[in-house]
Amino acid sequence: MIHTPGHCESFCCPYFPDEGVIVVGDYDLTSFGPWYNNADSNIDEMLESAEKTLAVNAEHFITLHHKGVFTRKEYEEQLEAYMNIIFKREQRLKQLIDDGVPTTNIHYQELFYRRKNLDQAPSLIGFEKIGIAKHLERLQNLYPIYKEYYEQFVQEEFKAPEFVHYSHR
Repeated sequence: MIHTPGHCESFCCPYFPDEGVIVVGDYDLTSFGPWYNNADSNIDEMLESAEKTLAVNAEHFITLHHKGVFTRKEYEEQLEAYMNIIFKREQRLKQLIDDGVPTTNIHYQELFYRRKNLDQAPSLIGFEKIGIAKHLERLQNLYPIYKEYYEQFVQEEFKAPEFVHYSHR
């Protein structure tokens, strides 16, 4: 079992070295991209854990959520594009902030979910907000200019701001 936090704190990938198989599960390589929208998710850990999945001596990578089994070569090629979605989201978020989108409206800018999906399934708004908070937290650590926006977003959008940083550690 390989501990691969990021998606959530306790996420693990079962590894079967004798069979040359690793179950990468939620590293599912879908066009949606990586999902780190839980309170205990962590983008940097997700990036590190993706590398961990490549470090094993496996020839078959089993994903969940629609895609199935990949050879090592296929997985390596598609994992890079999949993980780059994180950086595309981050760039888009920076642009939205630079364009003056207020914190009270940022969750309707389709960073993760389309507006129609949020309207049809309002429970997704919470996940949208957590994902945005995770990106803002990362941005303010990399670029202090985003600190005020991050703090304002968390104060306005979360009744319990500490929930954004939930961890068992």
